[in-house]
Amino acid sequence: MNRQVQFQMAPMTPVVKWLLIITVGIWFFLQVLLERFFNVPLTAALSLVPERVVENFEIWRLFTYIFLHISDQPAAVTHILFNMLMLWFFGGRLEERWGPKFFGFFYVMSGIGAALVYSFGIVLHAAYTGVQSAKMVPVIGASGSVFGLLIAYGLIFRNEIIYFMGVFPMRALTFAILAGLIDFASMIT
Repeated sequence: MNRQVQFQMAPMTPVVKWLLIITVGIWFFLQVLLERFFNVPLTAALSLVPERVVENFEIWRLFTYIFLHISDQPAAVTHILFNMLMLWFFGGRLEERWGPKFFGFFYVMSGIGAALVYSFGIVLHAAYTGVQSAKMVPVIGASGSVFGLLIAYGLIFRNEIIYFMGVFPMRALTFAILAGLIDFASMIT
């Protein structure tokens, strides 16, 4: 039986809506306005810096970096736009399936898990290679949380058709694997 499941429009569920409002609000009001125009070093205090997490136990950074995005470069709008579109596209269906509490927990824990893996990976890499500078490079964005949603979506809705780059049809599981390989390749380079 060859059954093809068509992509459904992503619903705007309550937790997804609040995550979008909070994240875009923090980006615009705190990072773009407060930080850029009034020189308040918000990103420096809240971004994920592996050395500060692992060696100084600044554990709030494991959570706060999720809600920060690039605000001082031409690519600023695309960074937050793509993260928030992915949150909406994949998060709404997952929230409907899991319920708001578990979905919110999963989103935050995916971001924290990604931060821990990245931080300890960078510290181990620095110990192995002797190159210490990478431990102080700040990381911001919801990509770790969104990637967790993408993997979950690919596993749960594996046969649903997604149009990669809006053109190439592929199953959700294939899309998740491809996105994972691209993310892994960009991380190791």
